[in-house]
Amino acid sequence: MTNRLTYAELDEILRGTGRNGAIGMSAIDGLIAALVAAPSFVHPDEWIPLIFGGRQPPLDENSPELRAVKTIFKRYNEVSEILTDRPRAYRPIFMVDDQGNILARDWAVGFVLGIGLRPKQWGSASCSQKTARCWSRSSSTARESSISCRK
Repeated sequence: MTNRLTYAELDEILRGTGRNGAIGMSAIDGLIAALVAAPSFVHPDEWIPLIFGGRQPPLDENSPELRAVKTIFKRYNEVSEILTDRPRAYRPIFMVDDQGNILARDWAVGFVLGIGLRPKQWGSASCSQKTARCWSRSSSTARESSISCRK
């Protein structure tokens, strides 16, 4: 058993039937982008419950929840490194519908969730370089500028 899930596996596990209140990988990616670009640090205890339907997941050894959280932190670290060192390499994870259309809405919802964790700091902060890089990369709808998950 591996320690992490693929992003597609994580998306399917979290979204499942859509009735558990959890968000999918595209929204998680938007949330992570906002957290990395944020004007102040947000502790994972504050944002992990947003992903798991408002609750802290049980993190028992080898549990699917622990594997999911490891995968989420892997993406957090990737986005942080990319936006800091190689911002042009940033590729948001967008959903793609059955016709191949890129759906950026879920990513944007995740980004707004991240802003909502520190609204006063975001409101008073000027647009940081990381934030500008993140938005400029996410606003592109070209297929080659994103990673995709099937809806």
